[in-house]
Amino acid sequence: MISTRIASLAAACVIGGASTVASAALQPYTFTITGGSSLAVGGQFGGANPTNAQPGTTFSTNYTGTIAVEIDHAANLIYFPGQSQLNAGNQPVNVEPFTDSTPGSAPGNYGREGNVQLSPLPSMFGVEAIRNLRLDVETAAIGTPTSYNPTTGQFDSSSVGMTIDQGNSDFLFGTIFGETDLASSAFSLNQAVTASTLTSNGTIETLTLRLQSGVFPYTIVNTNDSSVSFGGTIIATRVVVPEPASLAVLGLGGLSLLARRRRRV
Repeated sequence: MISTRIASLAAACVIGGASTVASAALQPYTFTITGGSSLAVGGQFGGANPTNAQPGTTFSTNYTGTIAVEIDHAANLIYFPGQSQLNAGNQPVNVEPFTDSTPGSAPGNYGREGNVQLSPLPSMFGVEAIRNLRLDVETAAIGTPTSYNPTTGQFDSSSVGMTIDQGNSDFLFGTIFGETDLASSAFSLNQAVTASTLTSNGTIETLTLRLQSGVFPYTIVNTNDSSVSFGGTIIATRVVVPEPASLAVLGLGGLSLLARRRRRV
């Protein structure tokens, strides 16, 4: 799902006649999410905080996928254009309800349970499975890259925000069941206070994103009686390939060494 923020960006470019970002030297890269990446789910279920994660599960799950990044290594600038794919993994056990929201269980990213508020009726115990969840991250200020520290690699985590590209909530309480589409063009600013980083070690460049989204509301019984939020750390890496200019310099260096050897002969 493409965020409506892209439309705003396109309009700004037409009006201003400028590049989509401030630095023409930004280069696109794809980072692959690695092990150790996980996000915990927060928010409400049916008008109240979930009582528990379902038995055998936790409120956290691992993530895989890719992150789209544009970087100007010379100017120490980083930009997230969107189109990243943060895919939530499944819990170690099946979660309730079944994929059609009827009694039963099936694989799911998160499993929550608690008392659904049916005011003016009494509350009722219910279960919820969040499935097929995919998130995206993008720079909050469209068209404006963020500076990172050339020594520590740190940059402001609040410069990045989050959207939900796809996902659904399957819920069941009593004889009432259903499914809600979680995909939304809503954009949530990152509230994490710990800095994110872009660092290099040999040929490996590592991106560490500290994330804490606001809530994304949706409806189960009453309007916006449920919500999800996501917090944790996403780690992604890429193998550094020398830029064409660097390869040219290396090539010239090799030719120089070869010429020296020939003169000695």
